[in-house]
Amino acid sequence: INAEYGDLLPLLVTYVIAKAMSVQQKNVLILYGSETGNSEAIAKRIGTEGRERGLNCQVNCFKNFRQLGLEKIWPSCPLVIVTSSTGCGDPPQNAESFWSFIRRRALGKDASSYQNTWLKNVRYTVLGLGDSNYDRYQGFPRNLTIKLNFFGATLFYPKGEADDATDLADVVEPWIQGLWGAIDGLYNQEEPKPTLIARRDFDDKGIVNFTQVKGYPKIPSLVTKVVYKEREGEPAKVRRVSQLMTMWGAGTEVTEGHKWDREHPFEASTLNARKLTQSGAGVKTVWHLELSTAGSNMQIRPGGSIGVLCPNPRPLVDGLLSRLNLEGDKIVALQSRDEKCADCVPSHIESPCTVRAIFEYYVDITSLPSKSLLMMLSEYTEDPKEKQKLRTLASFKGKELYAKQIEILRPNLLEILETFPTCHPRLDHLIDILPAQFPRYYSISNSALQNPDKFEFAFTVVDVPILSEAMSKRFKGVCSNWLMETCQKITESSEEDRNSIFKLKIFPRVGFENFALPADLQRPILMVGAGTGVAVFRSFLQHRRYLRDNEGKLLGDAFLFYGCRFRDKDFLYRDELEGFVEDKTLTELVTAFSRETETVIYVQDRLLDYGKVIVDYMFEKNAVFYVCGDALGMANSIRSALIDILVKFGQKTPDEALKVLQGWSTSNRYLLDVWA
Repeated sequence: INAEYGDLLPLLVTYVIAKAMSVQQKNVLILYGSETGNSEAIAKRIGTEGRERGLNCQVNCFKNFRQLGLEKIWPSCPLVIVTSSTGCGDPPQNAESFWSFIRRRALGKDASSYQNTWLKNVRYTVLGLGDSNYDRYQGFPRNLTIKLNFFGATLFYPKGEADDATDLADVVEPWIQGLWGAIDGLYNQEEPKPTLIARRDFDDKGIVNFTQVKGYPKIPSLVTKVVYKEREGEPAKVRRVSQLMTMWGAGTEVTEGHKWDREHPFEASTLNARKLTQSGAGVKTVWHLELSTAGSNMQIRPGGSIGVLCPNPRPLVDGLLSRLNLEGDKIVALQSRDEKCADCVPSHIESPCTVRAIFEYYVDITSLPSKSLLMMLSEYTEDPKEKQKLRTLASFKGKELYAKQIEILRPNLLEILETFPTCHPRLDHLIDILPAQFPRYYSISNSALQNPDKFEFAFTVVDVPILSEAMSKRFKGVCSNWLMETCQKITESSEEDRNSIFKLKIFPRVGFENFALPADLQRPILMVGAGTGVAVFRSFLQHRRYLRDNEGKLLGDAFLFYGCRFRDKDFLYRDELEGFVEDKTLTELVTAFSRETETVIYVQDRLLDYGKVIVDYMFEKNAVFYVCGDALGMANSIRSALIDILVKFGQKTPDEALKVLQGWSTSNRYLLDVWA
């Protein structure tokens, strides 16, 4: 044995020790709340690494807390929470029921009896994911921490707050690295000190070496095992796969209590499509799309939005399959390599399915590659120079190179592989590390009161040049370009074909319930939108007009500040907006056209023109202020303009003005629906 496998003996000893430690049941419960799949992937990674360290890790979603018997489990072991937050600070959809349970106990008549006692034996930590472009950054992780502390739970390891606006990995990597020492401390055990540089994973194809080097992201372990299936052997599952190839499983029939969501989308027929903008230099293409939701009982209030599930581009998928030397029509089933962790297999991939379906529908192959992905790819790269460059891109010291070659050039997975021709990654490891294909969200632009079985929305086609010293290319949004192609086909087809051929998988978005019209329609509203940000206010105004004309409701004043580039090229819904002014649904429409004069005028500049009016409505008339548009530029500029207005017309200092805005936000009088 020593002659042939001597270098494996230390590993075998480590394996035996780990097995012995697991018998002592050093349990860790890991719960996640995830909207796009990031939190889920990180939680499962923590579970995998914990099991490698001899811990008995259980990973589960918040929504399963009742089946878990959580009240009995969580005092018995450390609790690790990984969760994201919506733009309004609300929990992800799969954490809603858990949050409602916690809040009911905190706000119920017996709340005082639970304070400092109910969870006094619970030891927990939280890793929050968020985006600081949103006003209520880390809202849910912070609120959850407050509630757990209220009930007496103890934070055994500092809470982490990872910011997607910079780089999640900047916080996630060191936070996970420090977690193990904190958990080992709870079990009065010294943290294991690795004596080997390499970690080796065994499988039916031999040994794969993953070198762990200080200063680099940890390479995730192989979790998933890919099992190829014969088509003749499982006809029922083959038929299921064939259905998947039309896109994700979706339904059109409604059962009592049914709730459409990302895992169970509704298949909506297309009714009509039209282009809202004129062609020309400096004009972004915007389309308007109408969907039929007849039979779904899906209800979305004005201000709400839908998630749209879209496939990856077929040419890109074809190129990936060729580059990876994979046969797209092969059927595969995904299994866990760890018998104790059947749930470790990526939940976003419905198994069995075809290899093509994995890359076309289930995984994200176009977003910025994570540093963990780059590090993993380096281990499958033969050429030493290519390997080192991938490692440098993934390293903590390679941030400048990553920014220049990844963040600016935005290469997709195929472009990464073409850049490093000696890289030949395994399918199973790609499945483990590639994130889930995420839905794209669009605000509803119509009121269901006019037609309860129809949703309308507007979208901008993302097609922008990327220029650098090394190359030039165009970055095209996956969903918006797919929707544009669908719209073009709709305009060229008959009404019958539109209803039967062109369908979209959709579901209502949760977590933005506050972005809605006031219950009292006589309460004034001030709306600010740029580009397609005006679409949601179209639904507001349709709703107000319907209630006035059909139910005799009285309306308060409504101002709309709208910005675009050209009056005659991209003034979205112009006729309708001007019609709202004529019939008194809208008190005043204030416009800003940024490219029509030598002096650039943005919508925030028009706010300053109306500064005294805004202060009067916000302080004297209890108005609600809405902002919808781009988070990076427009929303931050609006915030700065409001601070200037409060200083100039409200006699506030800048610090006082900021506190006023924070107060309006807390009381739901300053509401944002923005995107990065």
